[in-house]
Amino acid sequence: MEKTSIVMSPQMKYYWANRDKKLSQMKAWAEKNKEARKQYTKKRYEENKESLIAKAKERNMLNKYGMTTTEYEDLFKKQGGVCLICKEFPKTGKLVIDHHHDTGLVRGLLCHHCNLVLGFCRENVDILQNTIRYLGGEDGLA
Repeated sequence: MEKTSIVMSPQMKYYWANRDKKLSQMKAWAEKNKEARKQYTKKRYEENKESLIAKAKERNMLNKYGMTTTEYEDLFKKQGGVCLICKEFPKTGKLVIDHHHDTGLVRGLLCHHCNLVLGFCRENVDILQNTIRYLGGEDGLA
């Protein structure tokens, strides 16, 4: 197999040849200009707030669930916009991504309340079946 060489611009060659010096200079500049950097960062955030928040949500969804916003929207449409458990539209917010905590696989979209139910029962089918019997009056003390 033939090796390919990477063609670097003169700026990149200089950077890599002087990397430690450049990093030291950048660190010194950042330390010297703390307040200006803080002001710039704050201004940039305010000017691009919606875009930055959307990108952060996208990154979080991709990192946590391996799902893009487009895939979420497709799943939402496939479910008809309702929770897979209670079959209702979410009362507040949007449907949350439910995933298997051992495998990480996405199971579907749930409303906040149904997602909490699964969490409180520790995703244990026996606890859920006991809860159903209890609600039906089968296992109560009275």
